[in-house]
Amino acid sequence: MRMPCVGCLHTHTLTDPVKSWFRPLKAGSVSSIHQLLSEFTKEFSYASTQDRVASKLAFIKQGEAEPLAEYVSRFHQEVLRTGAFGNQQTLTHFEKNLRLGKLWRSFQKKRPLSYGEARSRALQQVEMDEKCHLKLQEDKVEVTKNKEKPKWTEAPIPR
Repeated sequence: MRMPCVGCLHTHTLTDPVKSWFRPLKAGSVSSIHQLLSEFTKEFSYASTQDRVASKLAFIKQGEAEPLAEYVSRFHQEVLRTGAFGNQQTLTHFEKNLRLGKLWRSFQKKRPLSYGEARSRALQQVEMDEKCHLKLQEDKVEVTKNKEKPKWTEAPIPR
């Protein structure tokens, strides 16, 4: 089987990453379609695996009543299991699947550059939420204590 000239193939049907890989191939550098497929597979096999892995993350959504801490933990466990830590889609799915709240709003103001940054900010928000919850509980206890204390009345000054 005679291979077509590499430069003669119509590259307008290829995606940008494939074009970038394909264009520098020199005429005669590929001796068979099997060699071309083998080289292509070596170059791009990671992409389909990463896309499948990242697409699983699209289905991990924060439940309506689910606390942020639980969502962050569930999502991160799947990231660790799949090895999709550095995938840009991981960040997209993490952000997209958050419920509307403080963290989501902060991402709209300043989008994280990576999943690692997003997770770090999420953990900071979880910590802040926990501190606010504890402070609220302390304040409620303090109010209850103040209601139970007898009111001090001023004693008349002896004459």
